[in-house]
Amino acid sequence: MLRALSALAFTLIFVSVVGCGDIAKTETGQLEAAPMEAVFPKPDPGSDNRRIQIELTNIGKGPVIIAGVTLVEDDALKELAILDADDWGQPRTLQPDQTERVNLEWVALDAFADTGRLVVKNNVGPDLVVPLQTADIDPYLGVVADPEGESGDGEVTIMLDQATAGRYQRARIEVKSLSVAPLQLTENICVSQPGQPCPIENTVGGFTVCDGLPDSPVG
Repeated sequence: MLRALSALAFTLIFVSVVGCGDIAKTETGQLEAAPMEAVFPKPDPGSDNRRIQIELTNIGKGPVIIAGVTLVEDDALKELAILDADDWGQPRTLQPDQTERVNLEWVALDAFADTGRLVVKNNVGPDLVVPLQTADIDPYLGVVADPEGESGDGEVTIMLDQATAGRYQRARIEVKSLSVAPLQLTENICVSQPGQPCPIENTVGGFTVCDGLPDSPVG
């Protein structure tokens, strides 16, 4: 009877040790996004779009299965998109230390900042959510001149030295908005001396501002 109890006790101890060893060897994956919160920079002057990347990395010890990647925008005007959405239509497995990138695009349709979030469904935990935000867009004034001028800090310099005696030389200057943000001109377009207000007749010295391309600047 004592021998049977002793053998049973040994068996129970042996089974318990093996079970703990299996639990200790269990390895799981862990998903991390970089950046954790993404802000689209302002579009370049003359452009209305920007692109960024979100890196998804498995920093755990086991595989991670990404079941899907979706983008949710907080307003009705859709300006954010996943460029490679078709590539994320099927589950994708990330091995430990493996990184995949999600390419995002912002096409600005108005001057207001947009917010949203990238949602990554995975098998190792709750959805990974990356907040998204776009920068405020400022108005941007562009000047195009013919003959071509020399651009400086907030100015364009045009050299008019081709007029003959008794004749005049024309310079065509086009002012336009290079941003989707509304651009409001608070003053008239005129020719004036530096630091002086616009003259009533739009004429200073030998220079006259005309609307369009008249045959002569007179009047």
